[in-house]
Amino acid sequence: MFDVGFWELAVIGLVALLVIGPERLPAVARTAGLWVGRLRRVAGSFREDLERELRTDDLKRSLVAERDALTSPIREVADELRSTVNDAAAEVSRVPTDAPQGDSTGARNTDAATESRSAPPNE
Repeated sequence: MFDVGFWELAVIGLVALLVIGPERLPAVARTAGLWVGRLRRVAGSFREDLERELRTDDLKRSLVAERDALTSPIREVADELRSTVNDAAAEVSRVPTDAPQGDSTGARNTDAATESRSAPPNE
């Protein structure tokens, strides 16, 4: 982030030595090192949390995409089945209700006629 080279650090150290003094400089340097370490840990923790959230979001997006890819054929089949059922219901509703549906005695007579034709004649 900051491009601090050797000469910049040397100037900062010289100014700190003049301003703070040689007696307190080691304690101040130690305290500054502790604060820098804490800031690095906080920044690292923040970066890890952010990366974890991004991975979680990517995972959620991929799961949604997979779910949609798997359920779209099922939806298509369900829609096709639904339209087939609706077409069949429409065909059934077109059949006139006042037309005779068939006489059960006529069906019996037809069966008897078929049996008499297939039976051998009595001689």
